Amino acid sequence: QIAHAINVDESDYKYVRAVNMTSTNSYAQAINYGQTHPTRDGGSWSGWCAALMVRAGNLPDSSVCPSAIECYHKSTIISHDIGSAPSGAFHWWDIGEYGHVAMATDNGWAMMASCHITESWGDCIGVTPVSTYTATTGATYLGWSYDYSNSEISDVHHPNPPSPDVPRSATQDNGVPDSNYYKRQQIYASHHGYTGPIDGVLGTNSWAGTQRGLADYGYTGPADGVPGPNTYAAMQRLASHYGYTGPIDGDLGPNSYKGLATYFNTL
Repeated sequence: QIAHAINVDESDYKYVRAVNMTSTNSYAQAINYGQTHPTRDGGSWSGWCAALMVRAGNLPDSSVCPSAIECYHKSTIISHDIGSAPSGAFHWWDIGEYGHVAMATDNGWAMMASCHITESWGDCIGVTPVSTYTATTGATYLGWSYDYSNSEISDVHHPNPPSPDVPRSATQDNGVPDSNYYKRQQIYASHHGYTGPIDGVLGTNSWAGTQRGLADYGYTGPADGVPGPNTYAAMQRLASHYGYTGPIDGDLGPNSYKGLATYFNTL
């Protein structure tokens, strides 16, 4: 049996409307919910992973989606590095029609509604290593996000330092790289080992940091700071998560830049 998110139903919408929505739950509260709810309204949790995230996280009505894969498309993927996900972040998979989602715990494990779990808390609910779930089900791991459709667990830790005060890049709108686009690319690189200035001048070190980050998007070349078609193709894969629908051909054009800027403007 392949457990995945069928959807959420009206009982989940009623739940979020009935509870106190002054804030989302903390990580400890979310885990406590999972540990103290071995069934979903008396039945199995199998197939209701999105419902578990909504209820455990005390997420607002505005963040409820009919399926996990729909919420994935409304969330901001930070990385495909499982170990870097803080407790309370969300892991996402492409499996079946509806996808799958789980909440990061620690050491690469996650709380989920699934029959494919290592430590059971009830009827198809518990925790398991993210890599084990992926290997067992054959699902495609899509990465992790701080947010679940624009809502976060109240105390999820953002390990990266605050970004420098760089204005939004207009590249997101017109597809033409400007100085703020290049500064924001350097901010992206700073999340992957770049320690130089955020001055909009892309040098070898800026590109090396960018290439290290692009390993999450299929870049397998060296982090040598010399961009080429493989670097640009990985950038297009990143952009494809943020609105780019063109070919992955290593030729960056306006639509590629729009997608990249959409992501870089979130940093």
